[in-house]
Parts: sequence; structure tokens; C-alpha cells
Amino acid sequence: QVLDDGRLTDSKGDTVSFQNAVVLLTSNLGIKDLERQMNRVGFQGDNSGLSTSSMAGTVNGAVRSAFRPEFINRLDEIICFNNLTEEDCLEIASLQLDEMASYLSKTDVDLRFNKPLLRHLAHEGWSQEYGARELRRCIRDSVENPLTERLMRGDFVPGDRVTVTVRGNSTVTMTKDQGRKSKKAKKKAGAPRQDQKAI
Repeated sequence: QVLDDGRLTDSKGDTVSFQNAVVLLTSNLGIKDLERQMNRVGFQGDNSGLSTSSMAGTVNGAVRSAFRPEFINRLDEIICFNNLTEEDCLEIASLQLDEMASYLSKTDVDLRFNKPLLRHLAHEGWSQEYGARELRRCIRDSVENPLTERLMRGDFVPGDRVTVTVRGNSTVTMTKDQGRKSKKAKKKAGAPRQDQKAI
């Protein structure tokens, strides 16, 4: 119904329009065939040794073997993506931590992190087989959940600058700079009292 009519109807009869939506379907079809081709030509976990046309041909062949022509004809495009590398995961980790820092800034907590932490998360969250699928879980378990627990305990309060880093034994640590004042405290300290005249 979505591919044919551009709408979706649930069991209650309510209809949702997909006319202005882009529907993306993802699959690992053809990945085993690509791995065999890469191993045959001597590449380990890197598809840069295969041409784009060769990869697309392998993936399209796997798709046509798995799905009926009636379904394939409803797809506008079949796109073949390169494997994610550990460097790609490093950029993804940076974006997700930036998003976390932006959220905490609304509560006047200044979250900082450094390059060693990003590389640690990218290394732990990436695998040749699954790409970056484990990265979000790694960030959640290593940074987000421990940080949330410490915020709830009151270890970090508005006005704190929290630095998240990783030590040599791959232990993620969080420290705070107590010298930073909160925005509210700065405003309060800078405002004259009612019994004082501003000069």
C-alpha cells in the first residue's frame, strides 16, 4: 500500500499519507558475496579493491535473487554503500557526543570530551561485520548512562564543566571543574542590589 498508493492504513481505518516522504529500505544482501570477492583478491575488510560497478553488480544480483520482480519494480533506486571504517565511526561518535553536550548545555552543564575518548569509542563500537551498529550502545554504556547516574546523584550540578576522557586501561573517567560559575550565579553576582545605585 505504501509503495503503490503512497499511504498507509492501520487496523482502525486511520490513514497516513506518504506522498511527501522518502522511504529507505536497508539490507545486507550481497555482503557475503562481496566478502568472498575481497578475500579472493587479497583485501581484508576493505572494499576499496573492488570497483563500484563490480560491487553494484554483486548487490543487484543478490537483490534480484531474494525478491520478486513485482517488488523490485516498485523501487526507484538500488544504492550500494561502501563499508564504514573506524575513521567514519570516529566522526559519528563526535556528532553524537556533540548532541549530548548541546542537550546538557540547556541545564548549564558544560560537557567536554577529547580525541582519545573519541578514538576509544570508535574502536570499541566498530566491527568489520556490523560496521557502526554497536557504536550507539557503546556510547550509551560508557558515557551516557554513567553520566546520567552521576547527575542524578548530584555529583554534577549547573555551573560545572564536566570533562570525559579515557585512561590507558580503557577506563572512561569524568571529572569536573569547580571553578566555573553557573549562568544564574554570574547574573546574580553582576546585578546591583536594590539598596545599591548602579554607577
